[in-house]
Amino acid sequence: MKPALRSLLSGIIDYAGIFPPAKLPLDEAIRNYAAYRRCGEQWMLGRFICPAGRLEELDAIGAELFAEAPPFSFSIVGRPTNDEASFLAAFDEDLAAIERFRDTHGERVVVDAFEVRLPADPAIARAEDAERTGAFLTRVAEAVDRAGPPALTLFYEGILDDAWRDAIPAVVSALADHAETHAMAYERYTGAGYKIRTGGVEASAFPSSEQVATVIDACRRADLPFKATAGLHHPIRHDAPSVGTKMHGFLNVFGAATLAARHSLDVDGLVEILDDEVAANFKVTDERFAWRHLGVSLDTIEDVRDGLALSYGSCSFDEPRDDLRALRLL
Repeated sequence: MKPALRSLLSGIIDYAGIFPPAKLPLDEAIRNYAAYRRCGEQWMLGRFICPAGRLEELDAIGAELFAEAPPFSFSIVGRPTNDEASFLAAFDEDLAAIERFRDTHGERVVVDAFEVRLPADPAIARAEDAERTGAFLTRVAEAVDRAGPPALTLFYEGILDDAWRDAIPAVVSALADHAETHAMAYERYTGAGYKIRTGGVEASAFPSSEQVATVIDACRRADLPFKATAGLHHPIRHDAPSVGTKMHGFLNVFGAATLAARHSLDVDGLVEILDDEVAANFKVTDERFAWRHLGVSLDTIEDVRDGLALSYGSCSFDEPRDDLRALRLL
């Protein structure tokens, strides 16, 4: 195993087996996760993704599975809402569900990430009203401090509509500004990141390479972490007849982020990497990751994965692993 590849892919897959297209029963998905924790490629595995409303279903099986060390790590998904008031009410309920889950299983589980969609109101979802968006983020942070786990990072998903060119940088800037302004204000709320949906079960769910590049660029400039979800089952971008579009590759996305950090790539430069469908253009040595003529060192890879490009949710762990084997990277 080349150290550069291990650093690039360490903990990169948050297992989301209960979500489409796999859509496994929760019992089967959590057992899969337990098995992946024991496999040779367990170093690629991150958190188990579970909706807050389904945590109680894990109680019975958790009594058996969660005895296995180390603690099971979870990223919780909040329920979607249409406005600020319903968001905050649902958020409090979801925090209560997390608290019950932690009380039941104690130190055998860790919940330190919470994924939510911003309220659909464009004033917040696009951060069109900076003052209102900041006040909303403060209310969320205060709710976490009142009732959240010991440490919880929020990942906010905005909307990618016709206004995305303005909305993505505006939301990222609002999240970064709030984090900087209130860095020392909270004990439990540990900050925020941006969440981008990189695919789904139909073509319309896949963002363009320019949209993905804009997220990476905005987050790099604002020093804000991001995570992705859906559509990144395979290492390299490729045609996917099953959904009638091209699917993004996780080596493209996370490789582009590391190279952008080292070479200050702009959106156009990122798009070129994200659009590349030639696996041979992505090279890994013991100490470097490279795309064509651009390379990045092991230290930079580790810094980017720790603080910028964190992970992606996938309903499959087998497909990414098997594809890496086919490319002779594992």
